Amino acid sequence: MRHILGLEVPNILPDTLGLSAAGRLIWTSLLFLVMLAPVIAMSRRPKPKLPTTWAQAMAGSIYVFALMILAYGSIPHEWLTYANGYHKWDESHFLVRSGQEVVFGLRWLNFDVNKRAISDTVATLIYIVLLSLNVALFAKWQKRPVAKETPTDGDAGETDAGKVVGTSAFGRPVTAKA
Repeated sequence: MRHILGLEVPNILPDTLGLSAAGRLIWTSLLFLVMLAPVIAMSRRPKPKLPTTWAQAMAGSIYVFALMILAYGSIPHEWLTYANGYHKWDESHFLVRSGQEVVFGLRWLNFDVNKRAISDTVATLIYIVLLSLNVALFAKWQKRPVAKETPTDGDAGETDAGKVVGTSAFGRPVTAKA
């Protein structure tokens, strides 16, 4: 059956070890890591000498927004879908029951721990790890050193037409006229 509004994505992962059932979780996590790699690489480079343009800022904000959708929306959702759908971790399946013999005949737990609580705890840990990564990357991005100005090889063949002589009232660089 084909979905009218949904997109049917083929899953090419093998069915061994439950990889096929976790396909969307794996593909979403891989997409996040692939999209995160250029951000980490660029955070190691120094800031350019010229200020960021409007177009660069908008492209960067859209890219970061897509990363945040993956980090805070898709990855935890796919984890919960995988845990609750494939593994059936819900309120009717328990990890530990009240009064259950746990270790060496001891019955010391007076509460139930169902598997839904475990899957929700894992989702919370995903949020905590990705939020920590988010804050660390923001701090690393802001603390990048400024690029050093490279000296030119003399003024041979250069005119004053391309040199910046000041800034306009709007903060834009003003170049000298020829």
